[in-house]
Order: sequence, then structure tokens, then C-alpha cells
Amino acid sequence: MRSVSRGTTDESRNSDSYPKAKGVMASKVMNGRTKAFALQVMELVGEVPNTTAGQVIGRQLLRAGTSVGANCRAAGRAKSRADFVAKMGIVEEEADESMYWM
Repeated sequence: MRSVSRGTTDESRNSDSYPKAKGVMASKVMNGRTKAFALQVMELVGEVPNTTAGQVIGRQLLRAGTSVGANCRAAGRAKSRADFVAKMGIVEEEADESMYWM
């Protein structure tokens, strides 16, 4: 068992590079990260070759990648915990689809 000095918490000892955010802060962090992801996807799609296959794949990636942020914002307006969980499930599905098209 390790000893813990007074005034320290698990969060203050956390070595992750991202802070442990809660509530509104978590929402702002997620919204910022998903917006940055959408912008990176848009940049990537701009580099896809202008072929029939490139256009189809690029369009699919663009739709999935940009919907991650939109659905994350919608989750922030959820009416209940169950609604939030359902909306975040959509975020996860869209992120997974984005990875597939990449």
C-alpha cells in the first residue's frame, strides 16, 4: 500500500497529458477536439486523388468525420442520461467509420 500525503488526489498524480475534465469542461474539451478532428479530415480529403474511387471514399470520409463533432455537440444537449449515452454511441460509430475510410 502506498502512502499518500495530505492534499493530494488521484487526479493531481495523474500522468496523462490531458487534464481530467468534468461536466461543462469535459464538453468544451470534447467539442474542441472533435472540431479539430473534422478540420483535419477536411484537409485530408482535399489531398485525395480526383478519381472516381477517390471521390467516393473522400465523400464517405468527409461525411463520417464531420458528423463526429456535430453529434458530440448534440450529446451535450441530451435530455437525459440515456439520451446522452445513445448520442455518444453515434459519435463512437462515426469515429469508427472515419477510421475505416482512412
